[in-house]
Amino acid sequence: MEPQPPPPPPPPPPSQPPFAGQPVQTTTWFQRNKAWAIPVGCIVLIIVLTCCGLIGAAVAGGGKLFSFIGDAMKGQQEMQALVQQRVSADARVTEVLGSPVTVTNLHSPQYNYENGRVSFRFEMDANGPKGHAAIHAHATKITAKASWHFDELELEPDKGEAIDLTEVQE
Repeated sequence: MEPQPPPPPPPPPPSQPPFAGQPVQTTTWFQRNKAWAIPVGCIVLIIVLTCCGLIGAAVAGGGKLFSFIGDAMKGQQEMQALVQQRVSADARVTEVLGSPVTVTNLHSPQYNYENGRVSFRFEMDANGPKGHAAIHAHATKITAKASWHFDELELEPDKGEAIDLTEVQE
């Protein structure tokens, strides 16, 4: 006769909670993560409200902020063309820098708009075959349709005396 296999082990007892008679407590996601969720939520809320405020201000203002920036850029282009025309037409500049004179590199612009009056202060470079010069200028315009008026326009060559170009030389 063959030996019989041993009998199977008895089944384990039914599982019980860690503390018999007490329910298992569960926590919510917010309870587990509130240490970082509250500060992050506040920051996100501030960012959203700021963006909404900026968009609202741009819409309520009729886009005046964007038109101001566009006017400033247009003013810079106009100013470069006016300075180029004034510098190229002056015989004193041609004598010092040679011909042709090129006006470039608008830098240090200060554009101010107050009560319909535009004030534009800036510096530019002028280059010619005989040398280099710095241009210092301040121009104003009373209304958008008016033309620019130079309160100051001075060409300061690397060598020699400064040339006042405020008034047009005939």
